Amino acid sequence: MLLTDDPERTVIEPLAREKAGMEQVYDFDLMERGGHLAGWKLGREQLSAVAGALQALADPPPSTPATGPRTSLSSCSLWET
Repeated sequence: MLLTDDPERTVIEPLAREKAGMEQVYDFDLMERGGHLAGWKLGREQLSAVAGALQALADPPPSTPATGPRTSLSSCSLWET
């Protein structure tokens, strides 16, 4: 699960537009009317784009003090399989 403060929608939405060309790795209903889950495998280009978008969210503009929820993103690391 990824929670971000991304008002410009730079992390997830670009991936959603590309999912038709991505390999789907799971797609199933949850028990007890819990909803539905689907997931797609990210390629190198998608991983790079996500890393860049997260880094841009983590780096505050020079005139902004580094406080608030975005600061915690700078300490996150990406796991690549």
